[in-house]
Amino acid sequence: MADLGRRLLTGVMILALSGCQAVSGADSAPSAEPWFRNTASDNPVTELGRIGAIRTPTARMDPAGTIRVHAARREPYWVAGVSVQPLERLALTLRRTRDDRSPDLRGFEFSGGLDAKFLLRHEGEIAPQISLGVDAIAGNGIFGSEYLVASKRIGPVDLSLGMGWGRLAGAGPLTNPFSVIGGHFKRPERRQEPDRGEDFWFTGDRLGLFGSAVYRLPFTLPWVKERHRPKLILEYDSDQFWAERRFDPDFDLGNIPVNVGLSTPLGQGFQAGIAVERFKTISARLSWSWDATRRRKPLTGLGLPIAASTTLEEPEKPSIATPSQAVSANGRQWLDAGTISAEELAAEILGAGIEGAAANPLDDDVTVGLHSHGVPTLGLSMASADLRDLANNTGSANEVWQNAERSTLQTLPPDTGGFLDRASLNIRPETTIDAFEASTAAVARQSIVLDGQYRRGNTIYGAGLRVNLADNLDRLELDRAVISLPVRSDLALFADNSFWLENAYIGSFDHVFPDLYLAGLTGMFEEQYGGLNAQLLYWPHDAKWAVGGQFSQVFRRNPFNTLEFQEDVVGTGEVSGYYQFGGGTVGKMSVISYLGTEAGLRFDLVQPLGYGWKLESYLAFSDGEDLAASGAVTFAEVGGADFGVRLTAPLASLFGGRVKVAPEVNVRALGRDQAQRLRVPIELYDLVAPAHQSTVIRSWPGLGLH
Repeated sequence: MADLGRRLLTGVMILALSGCQAVSGADSAPSAEPWFRNTASDNPVTELGRIGAIRTPTARMDPAGTIRVHAARREPYWVAGVSVQPLERLALTLRRTRDDRSPDLRGFEFSGGLDAKFLLRHEGEIAPQISLGVDAIAGNGIFGSEYLVASKRIGPVDLSLGMGWGRLAGAGPLTNPFSVIGGHFKRPERRQEPDRGEDFWFTGDRLGLFGSAVYRLPFTLPWVKERHRPKLILEYDSDQFWAERRFDPDFDLGNIPVNVGLSTPLGQGFQAGIAVERFKTISARLSWSWDATRRRKPLTGLGLPIAASTTLEEPEKPSIATPSQAVSANGRQWLDAGTISAEELAAEILGAGIEGAAANPLDDDVTVGLHSHGVPTLGLSMASADLRDLANNTGSANEVWQNAERSTLQTLPPDTGGFLDRASLNIRPETTIDAFEASTAAVARQSIVLDGQYRRGNTIYGAGLRVNLADNLDRLELDRAVISLPVRSDLALFADNSFWLENAYIGSFDHVFPDLYLAGLTGMFEEQYGGLNAQLLYWPHDAKWAVGGQFSQVFRRNPFNTLEFQEDVVGTGEVSGYYQFGGGTVGKMSVISYLGTEAGLRFDLVQPLGYGWKLESYLAFSDGEDLAASGAVTFAEVGGADFGVRLTAPLASLFGGRVKVAPEVNVRALGRDQAQRLRVPIELYDLVAPAHQSTVIRSWPGLGLH
């Protein structure tokens, strides 16, 4: 319980730091286009891919929405990875490292890691910018460190000074101030590869100091914009390369802990850097950045589904060029927001309102009811006069919104349409890459999942087929031990089937009380598990936050028979809190009882990139016993941390949106037994979100996320 308490405290700190955005970040909601704009970072990129100097970090951050790929060479390592800035105050770096020394001079060949940096305060006229960072939150502890760093610009020079723990402590001149507290913090040294995870954060007997000076040169490359100038870097590096010297006593790190380098933008989002480190080794870096979010231009005609030349003279009906998808029943215009893209939702609501005002000219108000696949959520009552003004181009969508009444809605929507109107098919080409194994460069799996659904009222029937195309999951055996009760480590047995019933289930969903939703599912939920699942969600219709929970009683599926369950019964559940940040980014923190019966915490971030594009990431901690000592697992298992990233990119929408093709690329560890969460085919929060007021606001012209 003490371990779980520490993880809970850590999670609260992470969410608090992530959520402390500037007010301007919450007042506007950038709407994203499904293409990328390259962007040149004005800050150097370090060897590990984070914003910094050469090897040490600075307090600087990328603009929110920036994605960067990077590669670096510093003997004896090759480093490559991806950095993401999902929020103004949070930066994440996912990296992969290869050691090219001979096996007897290294502790590993390949390693991975997840680094995080939090912006604590912006730079002021006098005060510096301050950031807090943790390297190797998950992954190989050889690069694990924590730091607090301050940066201040004085003319063309950007000065940074920081103090570090772990690898950045080196042979630091100061005593770790936290060591006087004792307990968790009183550890004499951190020089071992597995020494990472929250149990080791800010520990060790020493505290190191590091710093850098970045000078902005007075010229630029001829083809690069004037504001993006080369930078000369001078850095004091506190790293003493303990791990490298442990494996190789003859490792020569150099006598002078000073690095000198040059970093320059190359245009089109590219940046290159070269450095002489400790007057001993030459290193090189290359990165490419782009802005994954982009503000939309003002909409002409608000994108309404009516002809531009249409005017509405009461009580005449307007000429509708593209009728809305609304169904009129029970005195309301009903819209299924689950079938409408978030960018088009406001236009559909306004179009349905205009249709209702024209059809009922004597009514003072028109009510549009929103539901998501049969689950009612929001009622929006708009003044007919405002809608007529909007149709006649004498009013505005903002005026309609300000005068509208919004309320939670429990009335079931009309159950209309034929079989094809109720059915849908999602085709999901799926590529999963495991870049976190110690004995092989990468383990990968490719498959296609066909997910079909049929809705009748507020009940959903689903079935899915997985077609396994290719994999090299046999390489997991190099870093996994065979255990009697695997959670997911027997994944290769499931992948050996060319065709596999991915899921087959029945789910019922309802809005039982104001703002309270309930769901129940039974059947085969995912490739490896099936059983019973109950979900509860409380989400006020006008709130950015929500709380929910779910409990499942599940059975393991037999990898040799797609219709058979094994006798092992597992109870798993979670309690979750959700929060919507500016731009539609959703943060989620969960306390979970995992499939392996151990408890832990999980943090999720979902960043919508517009028009169905979506970037998701997660970080999970487990209090399961550390198996590394027995050699049963790799560094990826040490401390029970797991993490991953997923990018969803819609490719096509066919037959009126009934068939959708949306490839997914996943980067995460495969075949793990610790920190494994049940994958339920329908999450209640995801079902309600398309019809929630927060989604309406993000799509409404002239409004920002509340």
